[in-house]
Amino acid sequence: MLKVKNKKVVGRIALKSFKANKLRNLIAIVAIALTTILFTTLFTMGTGVVETFQQQTIRQAGGDGHAVLKYLNDEEFDKIKKHPLIKEISYDRLMADSVENPELLKRRSELWYKDDTGIQA
Repeated sequence: MLKVKNKKVVGRIALKSFKANKLRNLIAIVAIALTTILFTTLFTMGTGVVETFQQQTIRQAGGDGHAVLKYLNDEEFDKIKKHPLIKEISYDRLMADSVENPELLKRRSELWYKDDTGIQA
């Protein structure tokens, strides 16, 4: 900004300009407020969409737990289940991944068994 020797005069001119153009100043304040609301809404919704997309990707990968272990046999599952750091564990098993019905051959279908913990998730 330029240095002015007489700041009082500049301040008085600015104050008179603000008083003379009240409608313009009101419109500017409303525009700034609406823009702020717009960007806040945009970022909030964008963050929600990203979180939802990540959750759906995790679920498509096989589960929404902290860890998903695939292709375990029953002995390995029991060993992991008894570990003291495991608070909660779910047992899921793929029962069928294809169909023999000719009408449903074009549709991807799976049948899963889940225990009570897996159903609640």
